[in-house]
Amino acid sequence: MNNTPKSRIHILDRHTANQIAAGEVVERPFCVIKELVENSIDAGATAIMVKIFDSSLEKMQVTDNGCGMTAEELRLSLLRHATSKINKVTDLDRLSTLGFRGEALPSIASVSQMTITSKPQDALNGYSITIKDGKSTIPTETAAKTGTTVLVDRLFYNAPARKKFLKSPRTEMGLISDLIAKYIVAYPHISFRLDNGTHTLFNSSGKGNQLNALFEAYGKSIAEQMISFELGFVSPPSLNRNNRSQYHFFINGRPVHSRELSLTVDEAYFSFMPAHRYPIVFLFLALPPESVDVNVHPGKLEVKFRNFAPLKEKMLILMQQALGRSNSLAPEIIDKEASAEVLPQQSILPDDEQEPVFIASESSTISSNNDFYQILYGSAKDNQPSSVSVHKQSSIEEAASAPSAPPKVIQDNIFAAQDHNMGFTESKLIYSSLTPLGQFAGTFIICSGGDYLYIIDQHAVAERIMYEKIAAQAENAPDACNQLAVPIAVELSHRDALALTDAILELRDYGFIVESFGDNSFVIRGVPLWYTGDDPEQLLRLFLDEINDNSLNVVRIRKEELFMAACKQAIKANRYLSPSDISVLFEQLDACKNSSTCPHGRPLAIRISRAEIYKRFLRGSI
Repeated sequence: MNNTPKSRIHILDRHTANQIAAGEVVERPFCVIKELVENSIDAGATAIMVKIFDSSLEKMQVTDNGCGMTAEELRLSLLRHATSKINKVTDLDRLSTLGFRGEALPSIASVSQMTITSKPQDALNGYSITIKDGKSTIPTETAAKTGTTVLVDRLFYNAPARKKFLKSPRTEMGLISDLIAKYIVAYPHISFRLDNGTHTLFNSSGKGNQLNALFEAYGKSIAEQMISFELGFVSPPSLNRNNRSQYHFFINGRPVHSRELSLTVDEAYFSFMPAHRYPIVFLFLALPPESVDVNVHPGKLEVKFRNFAPLKEKMLILMQQALGRSNSLAPEIIDKEASAEVLPQQSILPDDEQEPVFIASESSTISSNNDFYQILYGSAKDNQPSSVSVHKQSSIEEAASAPSAPPKVIQDNIFAAQDHNMGFTESKLIYSSLTPLGQFAGTFIICSGGDYLYIIDQHAVAERIMYEKIAAQAENAPDACNQLAVPIAVELSHRDALALTDAILELRDYGFIVESFGDNSFVIRGVPLWYTGDDPEQLLRLFLDEINDNSLNVVRIRKEELFMAACKQAIKANRYLSPSDISVLFEQLDACKNSSTCPHGRPLAIRISRAEIYKRFLRGSI
């Protein structure tokens, strides 16, 4: 008699295993479109058409004019881990394609009924293959155009549990349209079309001009305000959103999510934008393939950087230069109803985000852009940086028709030699040239200048002036220490004590003098000279919190502390100023590096045009 217990471990059948594996790649309809479109891009297509047949998003089709597949390649394409992108594991360090695992087609096929029709360019006929319930037909000859068409039907018909957890069709369609919009900007040389039933959402020209592509994907209202620079496009502080959903990052053409890149954008806009408001950015980074790992997420949406520090430094410099040379005139108050423009049909931004209360002034600058901008860590190639500027007064269509500039190459030493104002027209509000008319509520200074009426926040102005004075002093001695007359004893948690013990020398470089007093006790004998607060223990704990989270940013902490110091010393509201006080205030503001926003990112001034005032009073002419 066999008393051996039955094994509780068994091998799953192939169909179940494939469905589980598909769940990592094909979570929703959006994932299907993403994988198929990326296959089309890898196939060298110059025209890609995406069609959604029904409102439930169970039937969809992607057609391209790429290189196509032979009958044998069609058969192999449905096998898991069959790919033309890599041959061995070391090829992952030299990836130049969006796909590489060979999982997309078999994963989609395992949760749908799929038909693929394809024809190579030099073939007389194409071939078609169908897969249903995990079984594929033999490729059959058929008439077809050069390229590949993938028809996905009855998506998730055999995975009803998956369908229950899908978002609404409207949400899924929004994700798909947002994806295509990103690809239109990232690949301006490819014509993209997205049809939702009988309605065409996008139909880009594929002419190769990135500014034109931005206009086609996001509309004139967004495109004409964006600031072009070496890494892509960033919005002026006046054009912002209430979340980071409009952070678009591409690394070597691959759309990615990256906490490091998001935090770098936040830091670049620090003090340019109010808290909890976020810009619109399109960053196209061309990095050495071996410097980034794209094989860390099933959907290839996340990446890891081998050494992020030099990239972050260059991003911050270039983005802040772009923001610094952007229009610094006061944002203008407009009548939203009277001034709203009808956006192109393909715009996908929510209705409540299409008309900003503040708009950039007439002198905003738009520069033509290339497909991608390269950040190289070695010697530069033959291409040299160039820029073409187009003023906002020119129509966006004329700007878009200009030929793209040659690829830009960012060398390690470019920052020392670069003319930061090259190709840009500086438009700065000179406050001392305004004519003060009086004050309102002891808080706002009312001025006139040219055809505009200006309302200026006196506390925000004083904050900006005080901040730049204090920041200049702190910058001259960032590691200087202010010894405390009475040392402060602190008791830390075991975790914080370990972190402080490891970082005690690093903190000394930032101006802290901290000594261990046994166990988890420490004594603070000195704080950074730039610290003007009255709670050194709180500052130390702030440093330790960020050290524990691996997010220590001393520059940001210092700025925040200086903001608070400037706020305390600035002119408060409900204080009436003499004409000479206002004159001195404006002269000091004109000398500031940033005369557009207070340290917290709020605008220093807003303006109302004479035309707007006449319109509000129902006067027919100026």
